[in-house]
Amino acid sequence: MFKLEKSMPSSWLGVDIQSTGISLVELSKFSGQFSLQTCAWSPLPEKTIESGMIINQKAVVHSMLGLLQNNLFVSKQVILAIPDELSMRKIIQLSADLHPDEIECIVMDDVEGHIPYSMHEICVDFKVLGRSTHDSRMCDVLLVAAQTQIIQQRVDVITSSDLQPYVLEIESYARARANVQRNQCDEVSDQFTVAYGLALRGGVA
Repeated sequence: MFKLEKSMPSSWLGVDIQSTGISLVELSKFSGQFSLQTCAWSPLPEKTIESGMIINQKAVVHSMLGLLQNNLFVSKQVILAIPDELSMRKIIQLSADLHPDEIECIVMDDVEGHIPYSMHEICVDFKVLGRSTHDSRMCDVLLVAAQTQIIQQRVDVITSSDLQPYVLEIESYARARANVQRNQCDEVSDQFTVAYGLALRGGVA
């Protein structure tokens, strides 16, 4: 979701910014195997984040910089979580005979009919999931959107921390990915589940 860079890095930082603190996990991938390089957590002051919105950006950046300076993180490429409650997701159906370029045009033209915001207020991404199980003539398309303000807040934190945003991912998708792949990296605790799933996103993108 929301890929911001085209080049593929060799390692990734999963960054999960929650109201209670920030989790960072760095993974690398060699010969098809994931390797945990570093993980760390730092608390945030109360009311720094409320209802998913970053209220005190300076406090978040300060905490992020402290994590980076006090731990052996190497990668600058970040996969970042978007809270579920601040994103919109919907599966729509389109003709399976459409060319990928046609699908993109139709999705972008019709997105306002599926999302309760105008196009200039949101960032949108989509993924073709495959043929519909209900009608083989149709394909299921996952539509994901988030308000531009939500995304920009998090991108600003990343760039202010001298990091490069690579992908933005929905939090629940990162959690699901971590649970599927968890046996490859038992050292990761529940506290880092989302950040770990985000870092995995870089390896499977």
